Formats: sequence, C-alpha cells, structure tokens
Amino acid sequence: MRSAILIVSALFSLVAAVAIDSDVLTKHSNTARAECYWIGSAPICRPGNCPAGYQACQEDFCGDGVCCGTGRKIKCCKVSASVPACT
Repeated sequence: MRSAILIVSALFSLVAAVAIDSDVLTKHSNTARAECYWIGSAPICRPGNCPAGYQACQEDFCGDGVCCGTGRKIKCCKVSASVPACT
C-alpha cells in the first residue's frame, strides 16, 4: 500500500513538472505583435536566447507567470527606432 501511495505521488509530481504556463504559450504565439515577452517554461526554465530583433532585458524566477523551480525566465524586448530598448 505504501509503495502505491509513493507511485501515485510521483505521478502527480511528474504531471506538475510537465505543466506548461499557458501565459507563456500565448505570448510566444503573439511574438510578432508583442513589444516584450517572457521566454522560459516552469518548472525547469532554460529559455535560451531571444530571437533576432529582440534583446534580453530582464531575468526573473517568475517572469509573468508560474515561477521556475530551477533556472530563470528571460524578458525579450523588440529593438526598434521608435521604442527604446529594455524599457
């Protein structure tokens, strides 16, 4: 019985670890229109680099959504003449 409880507990932990922050997905799908957006998905945040035309402006454990268990999220902001970088 104890091993069954441990297995169920481990499965719930795995499901929680795989959960994707829907706010992050929405922002990625609107990247072309967004001036700034966060990259990195909790709980293991390994965002990589901002795409061409964007620069990394801020790092944070939570960004604008679910907080990272490890790593950090990166805020990418569009670089343009009309918008100062990293505001």
